[in-house]
Amino acid sequence: MNNNSNISRREFIRTTALGAAATATGALMLTDCTKEKDTPWYTIPRKAMNILGAMQYPSQIEEYQNEYGVSSNTEYRGWVTQSRDHIREVVNTEDSAYTEGFGWNVDLYASEQVNAWCMPGARMAFYEGIIPLCSNASGVAIVMGHEVAHAVRNHAGQRLGMQLGVTVGLQAINMVANMALGDKLDPEIIEVAMKVFAIGGQFGMLAYSRKHEHEADKMGLMYAAKAGYNPTEAPRFWQRMESRFGSSSTPNFLSTHPSHKDRSKRLNDLQKEALEYYENSNKIAIKDRIKNLNDAMDEAYEHYKQAIS
Repeated sequence: MNNNSNISRREFIRTTALGAAATATGALMLTDCTKEKDTPWYTIPRKAMNILGAMQYPSQIEEYQNEYGVSSNTEYRGWVTQSRDHIREVVNTEDSAYTEGFGWNVDLYASEQVNAWCMPGARMAFYEGIIPLCSNASGVAIVMGHEVAHAVRNHAGQRLGMQLGVTVGLQAINMVANMALGDKLDPEIIEVAMKVFAIGGQFGMLAYSRKHEHEADKMGLMYAAKAGYNPTEAPRFWQRMESRFGSSSTPNFLSTHPSHKDRSKRLNDLQKEALEYYENSNKIAIKDRIKNLNDAMDEAYEHYKQAIS
């Protein structure tokens, strides 16, 4: 055996320790992820992903503010922030176990790009260019619900876990998982993660799988409907995307996604369920308004008596 094939005692111990740590982390991740239905074992835990999103988001937003500036369209910005607030209320009620560490950040940027994206931890951005295709507040809520669903299901953790597992092995997954324990993250892992996030340049969305996209479409539709937004805008949104881009001129952020026609058809098939949630949300809203009016009736009557006396 020549000297090139030998390894030092330190290298042997380091390699063995890394392997053992990676195996232990894999077992921890498997235990953690099996708590969620249909979540792959290799998924990076959501706590670590939320930390990673929080690390990257400020620099990304600073870049957007410098390059595009925040939109001055108050109506559009109102649609974005209000849909965020209403959907957040639904998600925190239904899926609060998955929202710890969510920042719920969002703003609208003065760019004509047709795009919106969400980092882990519900840290989001919308571009002005997508709003005309949304058409109205309900259309914006459909997109918002879709983006939030990616964060709730930790699709980024699934994607990154797969990518790291392929490119740098379980040792790298171990390093990322250690973020949840407060350890410092290796810069090389951050670089890999940012490539997976695909943030910057012409687009900002993760290259999610078609399965992830269909799951986010359905969950986002239901979130929006439960928040009081008209779910029929979902297939209309994708029909408008089809009219705008067709099948051969897909914008970058949709290049790995299902076709517009496919999404529109699937969302049409989900309308019955979504409309039931929508109608129920309106009934609840009306009951709340009636209750508020009844609660204010005594005070209003006193003002009335004073006015006519």
